[in-house]
Formats: sequence, structure tokens, C-alpha cells
Amino acid sequence: MTHYSITFPVEVIRLVILLLLGASLGCDEPPVRFPVAGKVLIDGRPLPTGSIRFVPKSGRPFTSKIMKDGSFQLSENSVSASQQQLGVFPGTYQVAVSATKILSEGSNEVEWLAPSKYADSTTSGIELNIAGPKENLQIDLTWEGDELSEDVSASDAEKIHQAQDASEEATSDSTTDKPQDEEAPEKS
Repeated sequence: MTHYSITFPVEVIRLVILLLLGASLGCDEPPVRFPVAGKVLIDGRPLPTGSIRFVPKSGRPFTSKIMKDGSFQLSENSVSASQQQLGVFPGTYQVAVSATKILSEGSNEVEWLAPSKYADSTTSGIELNIAGPKENLQIDLTWEGDELSEDVSASDAEKIHQAQDASEEATSDSTTDKPQDEEAPEKS
């Protein structure tokens, strides 16, 4: 019976060990994510549409659609991920909120439902530090200041608020069991 022995040079053995160590370093746990959800308000009322984006100093932003009641829940959408990743990594974020309505089909005309300065994270003036879960975060926007005259007239802002009130009334009328002959109190 013949015995064969194979010998490897020391350099090959070292290379294999380094490759195995390098592969094991890439198997760390994924970074911690914290759930972030809340409401976007404009002049104290829920913003009924739009999107909110948390932009880190480096890396991908986290986004959410703003629901009719102003609520949002942040997540990260990634081409490489098989599903949406809820939550955000700890850190400091600049926040952008964009809400527009297309005025006519086929045109580029839009009506801003929130001042355009909020649509850009570098001009919004909103910066938040996320160090743990934030399930009831409130983002307060306002039409006050120069932005009102640039983006929307006072009467347009009032029309937006009236539309929001009508939407809220329609929602509350369909969810409450009050008699039809009762008059709603006047709003001031």
C-alpha cells in the first residue's frame, strides 16, 4: 500500500486562515433599528398627505408616506432588501416634509400644502437625534413667516384649512352615532 502526503506551504495556510477570519467578521448582527412613528401637523392640524424623509449625515434616508390623519411610520426601502426595513438607525437626522397637490393633469403646476422650505432637509430647519424608539413623535410645521407670502396666499392657506376641516368632519360624521337633527357647534 502506497501512502501519499500532501504538503502546503506556510503561506497558503496563512492565506486560508485569513480568508476564514475575514468571512466570519462579515457575519455580525445587523445594526439596531428603532421604530419611529408619529404625526405631522401644520399650524396645529394634521397634514393629510405627503411624505416625510429623515436624512442621515451619511447613508440612505428613511421615508414614510403621510396618511390622512397626519400619521407616519419610517422605514428604509432598499433595492437589495427583499422587504421594507422598519425603523431607523440611531443618529442625527435632518428632516424633510413634502406635501403638494397637482393642479391640473399634464401640467407642472402644483399647490404646496406645506411651505416648500420643508421639502428640502437642508432648508427645513428640523433636526432630530434618534437614540431610542420614538412612537409618538410630533413634527410641527407652520405657514408663518416669509414662506407664507412666497408659497401661498393667506386666503389659499385658509382654503387648505377649510378642506382639512371638511375632511375631518366627514370622517367624524361617519364614525359617530349622533342624531341627524343636532346642529354642530360653530367653529371660530
